Amino acid sequence: MIRDYGSAVLLVPCFMRRPFDMMLCLRDSTRSHIYELTPDEVKTVVTGWQDAIPATRAVMAEIGRELAYNVITHNGPGGGLYFEFLPYTRETGGFEQLGLVSCQLDPFQAASRLKRLI
Repeated sequence: MIRDYGSAVLLVPCFMRRPFDMMLCLRDSTRSHIYELTPDEVKTVVTGWQDAIPATRAVMAEIGRELAYNVITHNGPGGGLYFEFLPYTRETGGFEQLGLVSCQLDPFQAASRLKRLI
């Protein structure tokens, strides 16, 4: 976990495909749209984005990569509303094209580096 905001949490998932992938997950998984959030939850989401984007920018500079990332908003059943921050930290290789993911960094190490950058 990178940061706990109370109604949401910013974390590095244990199933990350590339180093430094992050997820901002709301604790109330029954919410599936931003308009359903309370004003405090909206502020929490904004704060999470304000932490995740600069951390992504900093880590990309730190590892010597050009800034490139995607942010995906998910709102399907089962997980509710959550956001994925996916920095393009490396090229897709042969294993990934076969459907096998090989990540060079442990999620705990990634979370600890991202905590330091926030």
